[in-house]
Amino acid sequence: MTLPDSILDYYRSNTLGVLEGKLCVTSQDGNCGIDVWVMEEYGVAESWVKRHVFHFSHDPDNAFNGFTSHNEFFIEDADDCLVFYDPIADKARILEKYPGGKCNTNRIVEYVDSLVWIAPPP
Repeated sequence: MTLPDSILDYYRSNTLGVLEGKLCVTSQDGNCGIDVWVMEEYGVAESWVKRHVFHFSHDPDNAFNGFTSHNEFFIEDADDCLVFYDPIADKARILEKYPGGKCNTNRIVEYVDSLVWIAPPP
């Protein structure tokens, strides 16, 4: 898969994901900047579009953690709070502050409540 040329740099950290049902890549540079690229037409290298640009004033390794199924950005802010950010509404919702430092999120799993029972395989 061909990625946008501007993110193919040794000093950038790139992560593939899904945003709005489309393939995306988040690219972090060493200056706490994050670019979010979305592939508008799957498999067409020329369809990569830069959708969002963020800049955080703290440790870039813990700033951006991923997306929710509602297309919100999941961020750890400078105060060690977990935040959902909605880029369309331009609103942030703070979840929780972890006492004693970083929350060390390695994997985020979204939980969806349901009354539908799924039978285990026979």
